[in-house]
Amino acid sequence: MNRYVIETKQITKTYNPRSPFIALDHVDLHVSEGCIYGLIGDNGAGKSTLLKLLAGHIFPTNGELCLFGETEEKALCERRVYVFKLVLFLYSFLSLKC
Repeated sequence: MNRYVIETKQITKTYNPRSPFIALDHVDLHVSEGCIYGLIGDNGAGKSTLLKLLAGHIFPTNGELCLFGETEEKALCERRVYVFKLVLFLYSFLSLKC
């Protein structure tokens, strides 16, 4: 059985309740122990928002966040989660071919 170190269930994050902006919309994520993942997406796709949620800088509007098997808000705050963000600047003459 896989042990998930990060697990999200239907995580939603909205800003500005009067005129809601949905930064994350019902995101499910499962990261197994010992695995390395990368987040790739357009600007505004929610990558930084997800990392801020995992680091405890912000809290989800709805959904459940589980880190190392802990779901209680107090336990999540006590856990030390370090989030490293690598920003790559690619020059216009470089391209990715699949």
